[in-house]
Amino acid sequence: MDRPRIPHYPILPYPQRIDDAARIHPIRPRQGTLRVINHTEPRRKDCAICLDDMTEEDAETLKPCGHPYCRECLKSYVASRLDAGKLPICCPTCVADEAEDPTSISREVADKLGLTGDQARHWDELDLAVFSVEIHCTKCDRSAHVDKAEYNTAQLILCPLPGCFHQWCKACNKTVPFGGPKHDCEGIEELQSLMRQRGWKPCPTCKTNTDKITGCNHIACSAPGCNTHWCYTCGGVIAINPRTPREQHAAVERHYLSSCRLFGTPRDMLFAPGFEFEGFPRRELPMRRPPVHRRGALFTPL
Repeated sequence: MDRPRIPHYPILPYPQRIDDAARIHPIRPRQGTLRVINHTEPRRKDCAICLDDMTEEDAETLKPCGHPYCRECLKSYVASRLDAGKLPICCPTCVADEAEDPTSISREVADKLGLTGDQARHWDELDLAVFSVEIHCTKCDRSAHVDKAEYNTAQLILCPLPGCFHQWCKACNKTVPFGGPKHDCEGIEELQSLMRQRGWKPCPTCKTNTDKITGCNHIACSAPGCNTHWCYTCGGVIAINPRTPREQHAAVERHYLSSCRLFGTPRDMLFAPGFEFEGFPRRELPMRRPPVHRRGALFTPL
């Protein structure tokens, strides 16, 4: 009787690599166990400002840094920077990370965010401010943009608008007339020009300006702490802080007996600056010999 044959199964070699194992022992998955991934599902990102989850359609990714933001957050950020007058507007994440070359938000991106008309005009003004400066004329009450380089080098500003010839100082904002004295912000040049026009003279000690309306040429300075007696005709010092009235009178007598006159002559009064006498012929009066003053004739002894 023949023995039943035992089926012989070949001994498979032990796989040395994963590829060999897959080739020798192939694993076939059952039907219905694979999950189909829908690649059309939109990818989601996190806003770098509010940290909310958003889709790519609702996100605005700045280039080249690649930081995503939702449009509402980015619009609020741009509006706040415009209100502060800051341009260019850099990426907030780049600013927080202190990047060497932060990404700037372009005007095209800002227009996509939906800027208002006032915000767009403010953006244009800030763009012009890089190359120009806005000036305001107080005379015609109008504003204009001038070249920034010329504005920085100029001391006097002339209104560029038609029909206005107003000129003012950039430092002190004072009006500077054409053909007038050289302007000085402290007013020294204008004061000296006014002194020459009005005939004012300064005290030789404290430099206090004095205008003599009437009386003699002997001036006692009334500035605090000065007490200098000087001559209005020549501007010389007569006495400085005399101790007694007799010493003061002696100094005044010595000065006016030697050089100047104590009182003005008719010639001085008629031809003084700003003096006009109705009906008097405008001609030079003949020079007369000054009278000789005797000692004690000017003052009454005490």
